[in-house]
Amino acid sequence: MNYSAGIILYRNRTPTEKEFFLVHPGGVYYRTIEKGGFWGFPKGNVEYSDWYRLPYSITGKPERDAALHAAIREYHEETGDIHDFNPLLNKIEYLGRILQRKGKAVYAFALECDWDLNPQKCYSNTIEVEVDNKKYKIPENDGFIWASFEEMKDIVHPKHLFFYEKLCS
Repeated sequence: MNYSAGIILYRNRTPTEKEFFLVHPGGVYYRTIEKGGFWGFPKGNVEYSDWYRLPYSITGKPERDAALHAAIREYHEETGDIHDFNPLLNKIEYLGRILQRKGKAVYAFALECDWDLNPQKCYSNTIEVEVDNKKYKIPENDGFIWASFEEMKDIVHPKHLFFYEKLCS
């Protein structure tokens, strides 16, 4: 099974309204921002090495520990923000796991963002893709925003709404 993991960062816009940090996947396989392509949270594959990176169990479950390590790594890679998550590990909430089509499992964690995360200062690592026998280097994400649930509910992957709704309840 293919596993993916990510962290949903949120902050309180008002006492009753949260806003979420979203990224837009870049590249030739995704519709452009202007054409309404999906936004989401920074996430990526759980790699073999993620199973052995943490010096101790954080969640008490090895599969979740590996997913959390991957989520933190992917956040750094996909945003360019090098914020240190180590002092915050006990504040990270496990939201659950969903299955997407083709059996891909997505683990989601959440953390209240209490640092100055400016989307205009974010940047993504680049990846290489091949289309029609041509290789392209593209940013993994080409957009970064903060958005309220109302602003983002129609632009995120429908299966991921479960995680955001859980944080809003």
